[in-house]
Amino acid sequence: MKKVLILGAAGQIAGMVTNCLLDQTDYELVFYARQATAHLAHLESERISLIY
Repeated sequence: MKKVLILGAAGQIAGMVTNCLLDQTDYELVFYARQATAHLAHLESERISLIY
């Protein structure tokens, strides 16, 4: 399984890319964003991990 690092994960474009990657691939997603827990708390998947 591939890992994809998404910088600025709380942004609008990152949100659209995230939805596409979760729907169309089996990639593991690693998010980096300022205040990641506040902005990305709604995302729940075992394929997503956050970097604070």
